Amino acid sequence: MSGPGPVVMVPDPESLPLRVRSAAVPARYGRFVASMKLLLPGLATITLGVLVAWPWINDHTAGLALGFATFDPRSADFSSILNPRYMGTDRDNNPYVVTADTATDLGSGDGRLRLINPKGDLLQASGRWLSLSSDVGYLTNTNQHVELESNVLFYRDDGLQFRTQSAMIELDKNRAYGNDPVQGEGPDYDIVSEGFAIEEGGERIVFSGHARLLLHESSAGGGGGLLPGAPAPAPTPVPKPKPETAGKGRP
Repeated sequence: MSGPGPVVMVPDPESLPLRVRSAAVPARYGRFVASMKLLLPGLATITLGVLVAWPWINDHTAGLALGFATFDPRSADFSSILNPRYMGTDRDNNPYVVTADTATDLGSGDGRLRLINPKGDLLQASGRWLSLSSDVGYLTNTNQHVELESNVLFYRDDGLQFRTQSAMIELDKNRAYGNDPVQGEGPDYDIVSEGFAIEEGGERIVFSGHARLLLHESSAGGGGGLLPGAPAPAPTPVPKPKPETAGKGRP
């Protein structure tokens, strides 16, 4: 068994001679003085610059007010979208597209949406194009129904068009109808009735109730005029149907 290791004695700093303890003081003091020689002129320069520029700063900030806008996430409307577009195919696999300025979710279980300035376009297999538009509409995704209200305009590219106040489009049944008075015209006739029904995707149109048809000679160049204030609407591009989306509408 080995004995205890060597013992190292550390002298107490107070027991050292005075000149040994004070030998490190000049070195630390010299570094401090050198730092101050660099720092103090810099601070003086910054202070002088602020004093010189203060009148200009005061003039340009006198009318400046800083505030924070109040925002409550609970008040944000996440139920509306801009420029929605809904595409699909009808029962006969004809492609259609429904557009609007805005769509607002009404919170119903059937996915009912309120549309502003809706427009529905249908492209038939024959190449004929037709459209229905209005000021307000309601789209129900679950059964592919579109309700149109206020200033409803029907237009078909052969020149037939008419106005009414309401219409129901049933894309799943390939038909549309309305029970409000109708006023319209075609290439060589005028028509008024108490309702209408568009069957077979626009191939057959029935004017119901007390209907009156006025035939007239075709205007020069063929085709009648437009209803007052009703320019022919521009067609919305309708995509060709894909086999996997036949009979289904999708947003």
